[in-house]
Amino acid sequence: MDKQSQIARLNRIFHLFLGEICLLDWSSEAPVLQQDQEHPTCFPAPADWPEPAINDLHALVKDVSYPCTQFLYQEIDYKGVLWLRQQKLLAHTPPAPQGGAFLLGAGALPYCRESAELLVQQRSVHTATFPGGLHVIGGATSPRRRDGQPLDRSLQETAIREMREEAGLSIVLPQQSRMVIAIEFTSGFFHSVFLQVPVTRPALDQMKTTWEGELLRVPFAQLDHLLLAEGAYHKLRWVPSGMMHLLSWLAWGDLDPQLRFGGKGQTAGELFATILEHLEYQLREQPEALRARFAPVTLSSSLALPFEDHQS
Repeated sequence: MDKQSQIARLNRIFHLFLGEICLLDWSSEAPVLQQDQEHPTCFPAPADWPEPAINDLHALVKDVSYPCTQFLYQEIDYKGVLWLRQQKLLAHTPPAPQGGAFLLGAGALPYCRESAELLVQQRSVHTATFPGGLHVIGGATSPRRRDGQPLDRSLQETAIREMREEAGLSIVLPQQSRMVIAIEFTSGFFHSVFLQVPVTRPALDQMKTTWEGELLRVPFAQLDHLLLAEGAYHKLRWVPSGMMHLLSWLAWGDLDPQLRFGGKGQTAGELFATILEHLEYQLREQPEALRARFAPVTLSSSLALPFEDHQS
């Protein structure tokens, strides 16, 4: 099965059926970040709009035409993000997925060959979207701190920072690294997730869970149970983009063909095909059972919580 056919099949589930995420590409080179010189900032919220406890700066892009080699962004504070969400001005809904305004964000899927484990995150119940759902580690691109100090000069730097802040993991991402590029409608993210992120077992042993979610070390042999919510994972529910990123990792992560996954000891490509066929069967025959695999959206507009969602 060629890459475009695989992407189309995933989009029939996650975009056309669930309406939550549109997979644009499996790429090997991240677009560079460039601030819009004519309109460098965007602060849309009214002056009397309540200010959140954490009001970091993020990167906003508008009417992106992908594929592209650069993202032209404006700085926006989190107060403006919340206002755009409430006004339903952040992200378009299908079938015009790339129109409108999106937040830039990035994440990564770390794995350890030595211990045959993958790392995912179960989101905190305090996150504004998909509380309690399984997802990859990642978050919003922050071009600079409030004091003017540069922060994320690339999507790679966003993913590296998020991994350090949310898991205590130090990762290295080369300029050319396989990645997922997708847009998420509920959270309003134009998101890039890096797939070639090997880490060591000692690094995993020293991870630190934060308020943003619990870190789950999942053995390769249990990935089928994780994706199908079986066995020890039967109570867990996915963020749609989280499952899509994990399936993309199996299909596009360029994993060693000697590695084996799932209870039947399949290759990454074989497990991807098995899970995709199961999801497609549910789409045809059991659509409500398929929908029940995913966490509820619950888009919060509260400004009272000290920990607002800065994730995708």
